[in-house]
Amino acid sequence: MADNISVKILFKTKDADGKTGEEEKTVTEEYSVREYIRGFKASENRYDAPTRKLVQALADYGHYAQIYLSEARGWTLGTEEENPDHVAMDDYGYATKKYTSADKTTAKNGVAGKGISVTRSSKIEKVTYSLSLASDTSISLYFTPANGYTGGATATLDGKAVAVTKTGGRFKVVIPNIPAPELGDMHTVRLVTAGKVTTVKVSALSYANTILSSSTKDTEINAMTAFYRYYEAAVNVFKG
Repeated sequence: MADNISVKILFKTKDADGKTGEEEKTVTEEYSVREYIRGFKASENRYDAPTRKLVQALADYGHYAQIYLSEARGWTLGTEEENPDHVAMDDYGYATKKYTSADKTTAKNGVAGKGISVTRSSKIEKVTYSLSLASDTSISLYFTPANGYTGGATATLDGKAVAVTKTGGRFKVVIPNIPAPELGDMHTVRLVTAGKVTTVKVSALSYANTILSSSTKDTEINAMTAFYRYYEAAVNVFKG
């Protein structure tokens, strides 16, 4: 969120003969979410309370998520001059506060009913998953075939056919581009292997549930608390 974003726009064109083509344009002005937050804070009185709360939650989420990801992936956070690839999201929220135990408990309770649910067939030995907090929020499901199974797999996501890839000997299904107010929406993935069905019910908040129900590390707890508060604020603005 602190890194600069450049935008490429691909649009269709027509020549004098009416033939269509494609042309790519790059927006030269770069910006970051952090710069947006700074600009928002400078004129926050123009916005209503739910919107202010959402932007503060976004800032907190960016701050704590970067600390969490830098620790997990070995990134070094710093200023744009020190490390332009991983700039610290240093101005989070409207005050430099830390989450209280009550904040963390609220988040833990909020995701309590969002745990992942798996019903495995005899053709699948194990199901694991990960949450991507990169340019979009997505869930990756990994299905480890049972010993001796060498066949393929098909899958549906919420009733619609979806791609299945093979990586590291496992089948992979991705739930992509999850909007902020839908982070708590449960999705159903059905993986079919040799006529046998493995069913997974999961949401982006399932990952927060996994961590908040078991972790004792402040970096993980703070990141998932911020993630939940961002979701909660987004729901209030877009679905409230």
